[in-house]
Amino acid sequence: MGETEAEEGPMTDQELIITALRQSGVIIAEHLEPGKIDADEAIAQLITILDRQDFAAAMDRLESGHGLRVVK
Repeated sequence: MGETEAEEGPMTDQELIITALRQSGVIIAEHLEPGKIDADEAIAQLITILDRQDFAAAMDRLESGHGLRVVK
């Protein structure tokens, strides 16, 4: 799966998705800080996190197994 799995053992689908979203949030926050990372670098980092087979598979399993719904 990635560095986190090697350090902490296998993650559940929910943990994998939450970790990816938290990492994405950090990247976006850094992009919004003046002088940190530019848009191209932010996009490249986001693609690295979100365009992974394990992330897509976890999303598919979560959607098919639990049926995501709109929360109001």
